[in-house]
Amino acid sequence: MRVLRHTIAVILIKPKGLISIRRYGFNMLWMFIHNGEKPALPDERQLDFIAKKGFNYIRIPLDYRFWTKDFAYFHPDEKVFNNIDGYIKTCQQRGLHVSINLHRAPGYCINLNSIEKHNLWKDKEAQDAFVFIWENFAKRYKGISPDVLSFDLLNEPPDIGQYGFTRKRHEKIIRGTRYEKIDDFNVDRKLLDLLLENMV
Repeated sequence: MRVLRHTIAVILIKPKGLISIRRYGFNMLWMFIHNGEKPALPDERQLDFIAKKGFNYIRIPLDYRFWTKDFAYFHPDEKVFNNIDGYIKTCQQRGLHVSINLHRAPGYCINLNSIEKHNLWKDKEAQDAFVFIWENFAKRYKGISPDVLSFDLLNEPPDIGQYGFTRKRHEKIIRGTRYEKIDDFNVDRKLLDLLLENMV
């Protein structure tokens, strides 16, 4: 069994400054970085171990290039999404909450951002593609309870000023995605965003 290195927790700040840790678990890097390979299968033995030890949360960082070729953002290979379906189902069978996260989004990634064709904070094409991805996920998983699945829209935004990033631009993209698209399918879906609120 591989060593579990990526321990994470969802921490909510309660009134009066009290801290509540609702979920705690691990990142699973099954679709983390696309280098031409197919998505990995879920490691069921590892998940059994995690559940047995009392953890309750699996975060799955995604690289949009697994389903997108040559920056054709609006023509995804939908067969790839079957893998995400399987990840959610396999975790759900073990009582593990799943949070899917866009680690590499069209126009931005904390790692090797230079390989992106567009800029998420400046280019409408990247912004429309970002919304398109989450709208599709919201539609695809609308029947799955928020107790089972949450969305983590973007991994680690850059520093203020980097790549043209501002809080105003970030808020416009995130809140627009939430209220104009995701809520159309499930208003109770939880979204994690550390720059706006813990759960928005």
